[in-house]
Amino acid sequence: MHKMFDVLLLFILLAGCSSQQPVQVLPFTRLADLDDNHGSFDDYPYAEGVLNLRFTQTDYEQTRLLEELPKYKEPFVNREAIQAVDMQTTIIVSVFTSAYGHSGYWVKINEVQRNQLTLTVVVEYHPPSQGQLLTQASPVMSISSIAIDRALLPPTDSLMTIRVVDQQQTEWIRQVYELKPIIE
Repeated sequence: MHKMFDVLLLFILLAGCSSQQPVQVLPFTRLADLDDNHGSFDDYPYAEGVLNLRFTQTDYEQTRLLEELPKYKEPFVNREAIQAVDMQTTIIVSVFTSAYGHSGYWVKINEVQRNQLTLTVVVEYHPPSQGQLLTQASPVMSISSIAIDRALLPPTDSLMTIRVVDQQQTEWIRQVYELKPIIE
């Protein structure tokens, strides 16, 4: 009887392990990676954390961001990709630093992973070194923006958790979003 219980327990464990979905790495289009040599965006006054997340899925939110990004040049802005964004089929994810009075901070999205209802945005984040702190006349921030095909995300009306982790797997952000239906 004891052996039968052990075999049954082993079967349940193996069945449970094999039913887990593997992490899926999602393709994305890089829209912009801006270092903090420019002023902060007017549309991002609510930055509260060291790293902040903007998940835009409405026409108004996307239009504002897509109008702002091409105004900058360094280090990377993909104007063709920005113009090609289809607001009916695309979600824009941006990770940005708080607005600081000194520069040297930068963030860049490197990978997006999906595991069922959780999206993990892997970023490279660097605070300034001691010799890098430069005083600015106005607040500065770094921003990285990407476009993701909406079809790669969970169904509409799902609650999706978005995590932002850095290169050391430190979790900076965990937020829950409701995926809105496409409004034409």
